[in-house]
Amino acid sequence: MINMTSVIQTGGDFMLSSSTLKNYIGDVYLMETLKFNQEKAILDLKTTIQNLNNIMPLPEPVQAVEPSRKRNKALKEIALGVVINLLACVMLELVNDLFLQACLGLVIIGSLIAVIKGFCDAVGNVKIYMENKNIAKENQKNRDLYVASKKEYDKSVQKAQTAKRLAGVLQNRLHDLQSELSVIKNDLDHIYSYNIIYPAFRNRAAVTAFFEYLASGRCVSLEGHEGAYNLYSMESRMDHLADNQNIILSHLSRIEANQRSLVLAVNKSNQQIQQMQDAIGSVNSDLQRIANSSQVTNAHLERIAINTELIQFNSDQIRSEVELRNHVDGIFASHYL
Repeated sequence: MINMTSVIQTGGDFMLSSSTLKNYIGDVYLMETLKFNQEKAILDLKTTIQNLNNIMPLPEPVQAVEPSRKRNKALKEIALGVVINLLACVMLELVNDLFLQACLGLVIIGSLIAVIKGFCDAVGNVKIYMENKNIAKENQKNRDLYVASKKEYDKSVQKAQTAKRLAGVLQNRLHDLQSELSVIKNDLDHIYSYNIIYPAFRNRAAVTAFFEYLASGRCVSLEGHEGAYNLYSMESRMDHLADNQNIILSHLSRIEANQRSLVLAVNKSNQQIQQMQDAIGSVNSDLQRIANSSQVTNAHLERIAINTELIQFNSDQIRSEVELRNHVDGIFASHYL
């Protein structure tokens, strides 16, 4: 039987002593912490998977080649002009008809113009030759750039394909975390179902504040003028809520001895979530390493996805969640005797 002189808190069909209430609120706080850490881990992993799926290959390079300029037919023009000019001069000596002589004179003038143009084109061809030489150098430079860009493009295609395959493998780890989150939520609903805490205050911010009040001795009960409900509502209006992990951790030594193993488990969970975030962050470097391999096998992807920190984190969450539920059920077991 419970000592009625120590009973200060009622909830549903239960009456709890000050120390039992502190134990219970401590367990609720720890379960809320597990839920928060699990949700954070899921969010980080979802972001990583989304980033992997969003990796796109580089645009495929296009080889830029500028055609060389055609040179003028200067030598043909000069040779043809000289031959026509000589023939016209010979014929001019042989004919006596004024009209034919006039026509041959025009031919001679035209052939001279053709020769002059040929020489001008020959000079222009020297300039075209130099331009074509520069074009050839630029084309070679563009070809070398294209070859290098094509290699980077091929790597980016392989990386994008590998990233999507890795995202698919990591979905299994995400499923594990989500499954455990569902269990944690169910267990949290279960320990709330003892109706020690009013429904309006069943959230992480309120429970964290209650835990700090009870652990620090600011309150010894939830109800009443000096209870945690009233203090929380007052500090909410004043924006002085102690939703601060450092404040909470500073009072953990006040928790009963039988809860310390659970506190240590949650502290370890807080440390491991940082390690797990670092491990998730290393996925990109691991991806880069295996994407450069000549052949990426499912074994390579599994080695990345089967992340030791991630699996250890989820295992510790499961173990802590089971211990917390059993501890809360143990608190109320005597009330059924």
